[in-house]
Amino acid sequence: MGVDLAGNEARPTGIAIIVDRQAYLKVIYTNDELISLTIRLNPTVIAIDAPLTRPMKGEAIRMVDKLMLNLGFRVLPPGFPGMIMLTERGIKLKKNLEEMGVKVIETHPSSAIKALGLKGRDEFLNFMINAGFYISGQINKHTIDALTAAYTALSHLSGKCFYVKAYDGEIALPIISGKSFNYFKQFRHMSQRRPVVAVDIIILNNEKVVLVKRLNEPYKGYWALPGGFVEYGETVEQAAIREAKEETGLNVEILALVGVYSDPKRDPRGHVISIAFLATTVGGELRAATDAKEVKAFSINELPDKLAFDHAIILRDSLELARKLNYLS
Repeated sequence: MGVDLAGNEARPTGIAIIVDRQAYLKVIYTNDELISLTIRLNPTVIAIDAPLTRPMKGEAIRMVDKLMLNLGFRVLPPGFPGMIMLTERGIKLKKNLEEMGVKVIETHPSSAIKALGLKGRDEFLNFMINAGFYISGQINKHTIDALTAAYTALSHLSGKCFYVKAYDGEIALPIISGKSFNYFKQFRHMSQRRPVVAVDIIILNNEKVVLVKRLNEPYKGYWALPGGFVEYGETVEQAAIREAKEETGLNVEILALVGVYSDPKRDPRGHVISIAFLATTVGGELRAATDAKEVKAFSINELPDKLAFDHAIILRDSLELARKLNYLS
């Protein structure tokens, strides 16, 4: 069973029940309706589209939400305005359902659709039909999201889910496409409660420094240094060269190590240690790629006022080092 839970009982909640290849969709409103339906149908698993855990005291966002955002999934954290009532309702329902012996998992339909390599509810509906499911009942955005949740519950039962996990929550997403496995691979870098390693590259060329405008959160729309996470089996130098190419289109040669930046609060997604390198271009063509919205070479005297993360500090240190090493006048 899948549930697209509304924040309160005055608003519609989507329900989807899958039995064999039959999917029945309907709208309900109250917790009592959902409990009664559960008693009657006795589902093995219910996947709910709602936060089912609270963030730590004083926080608006859970670590699991930060991991989702890092993977490119746009979730609304439980402490944000408009989400608090939904979260409390979800937590209460989870407790009631689990007391009835039902397994309850948290999911996020739009992220599930993205993990399947699809775009939007219409594509997902066609995907289900093409997969041989007969769909009946009330079809609207609430029930399609519930159907996505129900499909995730079905995937959970068949071992075809991956789970974005942290100490404060777990979100299930279905696996079908190669892209899902790419998400899983990327998640490995952020899934453990321990620092992860990233690189930042300060690319200098003719008194200019290359910056990228971030396409995704955090710091969406801010200028930043090119960089990213170190992949398993890579040296940090190899990661820096790869990230420079992926984000800017440039081939670079590393000139020097600038420093290690390890403030646990430097990245809102979690504890990320960045190793910064000074580099120069040796080829390639300047162009935006991967998660960069735009890329530009700025004069060192005309830099943006604000940079993402702690990149203003890293850039300041890098320019000082470049002058000491006579790479800048």
